Amino acid sequence: IDGFGNLTLNVHKTLFDKIVGDRDFAIHFKSHDPITDISTHYMDVPYGELLCRFNSTSNLEIAVNNFSAAEILELKVGDSVQLVLE
Repeated sequence: IDGFGNLTLNVHKTLFDKIVGDRDFAIHFKSHDPITDISTHYMDVPYGELLCRFNSTSNLEIAVNNFSAAEILELKVGDSVQLVLE
């Protein structure tokens, strides 16, 4: 969890692309609706909306546009996140 509350996962873009490819996917965590798209920028989604993107180190990141994802989603280090191929 970085200083902005973004959640960095241990999934690198190279691995994600190799495993997921062109298939549909869903990223599940706790009781929240899954994320099914990868954004390029935080501003790709409306203010306060949830997104997934690859950060500057090319790791998958869960974020909320202009808010702390960790706080809003009540996620902490060690919580489970599941990537499901559909």
